[in-house]
Amino acid sequence: AIEFHEEIESMGKVDGWVIATPASHHAKVILALDALGNQAPLFVEKPLTSSVIDAKKLMAPSVPPILVMHISTYHPGIRKLKELLD
Repeated sequence: AIEFHEEIESMGKVDGWVIATPASHHAKVILALDALGNQAPLFVEKPLTSSVIDAKKLMAPSVPPILVMHISTYHPGIRKLKELLD
């Protein structure tokens, strides 16, 4: 089941997380989940971070698996460009 919560602390055990915030907030959210002991995979919108400093913070061994999503491949605008190119 998919649920939406504004506060990550209110979530129980989950199978995975989708992080769809501005890139400048990604590291903050990921590190907050890490602080809660989360080990569920994290699906994050591109780009992973907006700074090298934030990216380095996410290299901590305790941070759960992070998968960067490539939704731009499926974005209607990108599909239209491909259609025009073809």
